[in-house]
Amino acid sequence: MDRSKEWSGMNILILFSRVLPPLVVLSAFAWVYIAQAEERSQYRESRAELAPANAAASKATAAPAYKRYELGKGRLLFVNSEKSFESYDNWIIDQSSFEFSKRQRALSKRDKKRLQKMLLKAREEQTKSFGGTIVTAGSPCTLRQRLHLKNVRLKSSERGGSQVSFSRSFGSTTVVAEIRDALSDEVVFIYKEDVALGGGVSGGPDARINRLAKALRIVMVNAHKILVHALPLHEERIATRNEFGCSGQLGKNAISLRAERARLASQ
Repeated sequence: MDRSKEWSGMNILILFSRVLPPLVVLSAFAWVYIAQAEERSQYRESRAELAPANAAASKATAAPAYKRYELGKGRLLFVNSEKSFESYDNWIIDQSSFEFSKRQRALSKRDKKRLQKMLLKAREEQTKSFGGTIVTAGSPCTLRQRLHLKNVRLKSSERGGSQVSFSRSFGSTTVVAEIRDALSDEVVFIYKEDVALGGGVSGGPDARINRLAKALRIVMVNAHKILVHALPLHEERIATRNEFGCSGQLGKNAISLRAERARLASQ
């Protein structure tokens, strides 16, 4: 047998064994790239098909449109134009929440309980004066009141003494009153007011809480005025919830009070 032919055959075999693995690897990479390109193409097509559906879904779940009313003196009103305050009949009054300033000393449990009781009484009196009925269980005809005190700061006189008169503020807070649908928890409107706590005698915790209670009673009166004068009211929306058995008593009350105020003002 010719040795040169034998070596030549072996050389070809060795060369083939060295070249084959890289070719296999390159072929595998090429196949993966083609498959990924096809997948990306299908993904782009599916996204293009889903775009109109996603846009429609996004539009369907868009946040409510709120109209902002600046009422002066730190007072703001936000109204959900998609909800009809006029179509409801009665109220649930939730407990108030407090968020104290970082510099504020924590109130005792006794003081917090006393403050809650004061707030509840003030809100019940104001609600009843408006002609609203207070209930304990929600229905399609019920609105829920939530009162939040933000950044509460109850200061004492720096000069000390319980009989020190003052004219400047001895504290401050921001009052946020939320009116929501009792069942869906959707906001109907929000009233916000910055409050300075002054106009009395400085002193210990009792004096500070009395100042806060006095200021909150004023806020309740202001909120009532906003309800009668500033909240957009439309008589044709009273019947919006008739299908649920609602008579729109709150809307009737508000429109009647507004008409009476206008009549008195014209005299």
